[in-house]
Amino acid sequence: MVSQADAELLTRTGPGTPCGKLLRSYWQPVAASEEMPLGGDPLPITIMHEELVLFRNDKGELGLIGRHCAHRGTDLSYGRVENGGLRCLYHGWLFGIDGKCIDQPAEKGGGKFCDKINHPGYPVQEKGGVIWTFMGEGEAPLIPDFQFLMAPEPNRLAFRTIQMCNWLQGVESVIDPMHTTFLHRRAVGTRSIRSGNDVAALRGNEPPALSTEETSFGTRIYALHNSPNGRKYLRVNNYVYPCGATPSTSTGDVGYQGRWYVPIDDETHMAFEFFYRHAEPLDKAALRK
Repeated sequence: MVSQADAELLTRTGPGTPCGKLLRSYWQPVAASEEMPLGGDPLPITIMHEELVLFRNDKGELGLIGRHCAHRGTDLSYGRVENGGLRCLYHGWLFGIDGKCIDQPAEKGGGKFCDKINHPGYPVQEKGGVIWTFMGEGEAPLIPDFQFLMAPEPNRLAFRTIQMCNWLQGVESVIDPMHTTFLHRRAVGTRSIRSGNDVAALRGNEPPALSTEETSFGTRIYALHNSPNGRKYLRVNNYVYPCGATPSTSTGDVGYQGRWYVPIDDETHMAFEFFYRHAEPLDKAALRK
């Protein structure tokens, strides 16, 4: 068990906190691409206590900027997408995809101090059906070419959910093999995608034997189950530093699942699900259901 001090160190992610600085030094997903279609409405996003708005300008370019107008604090997620940026609905200030103020039509002389406005803006990229941002200092690193991000579109699926617990609790659950014996137990005689024609669940009813291996990307976790009929079932999960994982999943033996856990604040987080198959298209309708 971690101490209260260590728990707070790992779960406090606001600006200026040690963990917040760490997580900001990596690309983090903020929305699924399907949430931001061409011509779609701006999307309010909160990440690590920062209130932002994600939008596509009228050229289709993505921007992630501070949600509250630098003029009077109006919520820009209600703004109008026009003239290459996002226009505040109150006094018409226009912000580009990088957060720079580019028009102040209600100001005397049309506004002559746009360059003095310091409005937040972060770089964004689309990859693997997800929109990512880098909120750290210095030059942004590359987003890793994970298989679940690089596969052909028919073979992958990504979506976002909100979970009412801190980001570390999300990671802890997905890399925890013990809970699968109890939470995901199937009764004898129940078929599953992994059990094929066998009528018994592969995991059995006993907690698995665990072992771990340190890797270049994080930690690999082995769970060896005593299955029915004297067989063994080996389940392998991977913790991907700093807030990702690749558990086995309902895509069967020909694929796996990626997950990413991004703090909203210290009590809630966004969980991103990435389904992936090596050589076959996914049944996306079934997975969404």
